[in-house]
Amino acid sequence: MKLKQRLMSSGLVLAAVAVIGTSQIAAAKINDAGLELLGISEAEYEVARDEAVTAYNNELAAMGWISAEEAAEANEEGHWARLGRGQYYNVLDKDVFIADSLGVSLAEWEAAEDASYEAKIAEKIENGRLTAAEAADKQAIHEFKESIDKDSIMAQSLGISVAELNAARTNNVTFSDLLDELAMTREEVKEAQQVVTTQLVEGAVADGSLTADQAEQLLNDRDGHGHGRRHGGGRSPGNSDPEPPPPDNA
Repeated sequence: MKLKQRLMSSGLVLAAVAVIGTSQIAAAKINDAGLELLGISEAEYEVARDEAVTAYNNELAAMGWISAEEAAEANEEGHWARLGRGQYYNVLDKDVFIADSLGVSLAEWEAAEDASYEAKIAEKIENGRLTAAEAADKQAIHEFKESIDKDSIMAQSLGISVAELNAARTNNVTFSDLLDELAMTREEVKEAQQVVTTQLVEGAVADGSLTADQAEQLLNDRDGHGHGRRHGGGRSPGNSDPEPPPPDNA
């Protein structure tokens, strides 16, 4: 059943419209520009997000990363379950679940995210909060971060292949256990990540994707390596940062 039909049949349209304000959407990864690109309303997005959250949490439980009780609690509260401090990746890609719930491709959802980001930047320029030059820097840095293959960075930092990294996930190997197997410390991994990220940034400067000033801004951002998308599709990891990810309002 299509999303709009599910909304109508469940009687949620009026209720959702009544409680969803623009501030809630504005705080998320999607805003009016992204919604328009997808051809959906705020209410439709909110229902799809709730369905995605439930599917995501239930699959984490099925894989053994969280308990059924933890999944049920997260579902009731309407938030994405967390794997706890020290996990070095999100086991599943939240964006894939949102795209599935909306009935669109991952590429279409990511295009909507990009449109939302660009609209936010344009609004800041219009309001005088950013100059055109500052906006250009932000856009270039954003595009670089989105181009990063985070699985590759993590695998290189650990000295293993992406296939071995994926095998660790499949086998529910925690970050601590994997480090024990590899005789590495968290600090060593962080340092290795910085080296790999710096090499990527230097390459981007060399090919003209970033200016030297933009590269300096990015490297001074402690989360500079933590915003890329994973390339390859499927319900696969979307965050290889060993630090706990920030709150996700998507």
